[in-house]
Amino acid sequence: MPPSAFEFDNRLALTRIETENILEDHFYNLGRVQQMFEGFYTDLELLNRLIDDEMK
Repeated sequence: MPPSAFEFDNRLALTRIETENILEDHFYNLGRVQQMFEGFYTDLELLNRLIDDEMK
């Protein structure tokens, strides 16, 4: 890994279990948000089709 452009060297933080746990939590949460968004988007598409059908 190349050296950091910042004065703080984050390579040590990347070797700690606490950092790994935080990153895993964030990835898990992002995955859940994505799943919720996909469900919401599907519901919006259905709603849009129902409105279009009523407008005909």
